[in-house]
Amino acid sequence: HPNVSQGCQGGCATCSDYNGCLSCKPRLFFVLERIGMKQIGVCLSSCPSGYFGTRYPEINKCT
Repeated sequence: HPNVSQGCQGGCATCSDYNGCLSCKPRLFFVLERIGMKQIGVCLSSCPSGYFGTRYPEINKCT
């Protein structure tokens, strides 16, 4: 992945310029936000209203 960087914002462990967060720092939840035609990954300390947090060994997700 050519543009994966470590200089990520907001709790991302890895990210890309196009897709935002690809993975999160420990204990944070990974959420996909739809912006127009693309989806951006964000890492949050808790899930947004209406979402349910699920913790997996490799990632925590909001569904």
